[in-house]
Amino acid sequence: MLETSMGVKAVGWIQDMSQERPPPWAHRLQDCAGEPELDVRKRTGVARPRSADEKQSAAELDFVLQRHQDLQEKLAEEMLGLAQSLKTNTLAAQSVIKKDNQTLSHSLKMADQNLEKLKTESERLEQHAQKSVNWLLWAMLIIVCFIFISMILFIRIMPKLK
Repeated sequence: MLETSMGVKAVGWIQDMSQERPPPWAHRLQDCAGEPELDVRKRTGVARPRSADEKQSAAELDFVLQRHQDLQEKLAEEMLGLAQSLKTNTLAAQSVIKKDNQTLSHSLKMADQNLEKLKTESERLEQHAQKSVNWLLWAMLIIVCFIFISMILFIRIMPKLK
C-alpha cells in the first residue's frame, strides 16, 4: 500500500514538474532561437558593437559567473580538505579501535585464565581446609580428654585443705 501511494506521488510530482512555468529568462532564449544573433561571435561583440547597457549587463553577468565559479572552487577545495580530514580521522579512529579490541581480547583471555586458576586454587584450598579441620578437631578432642583426666587425677591425689 505504501509503495503504491509513493508511486502515485512520484508520478504526480513528475507531472507537476512538466506543467511548471518556464523560468523568466526562457523567453529570451526562445525569442533568439530563430535569429542569427545566437552565433557566439555575435554575442561577444565581433559582429556589431554593443550598447553601453548591454556591455554593463554582460560585465555584470561575467562578474556574477566568475564569482559563482570562485565560490564553487572554494567549496570544492573545502570539501576536499574536509574529506581528507575525515579520512585521516577515520583511519586514526580505526587504529585506536583495533588497539582497543586487541587489548579487550587480551584482557578477556587473561580473565578466563585467572578464573580457571581461581577455581583450581579454590578446590585445593577447600581440600586443604577439610584435611586441617579433621586433624585439628581430633587434636583438640585429645587435648580436652587429657586435661579432663589430669584434673580428675589431680583432685584425687591432692588432699583437701582445711
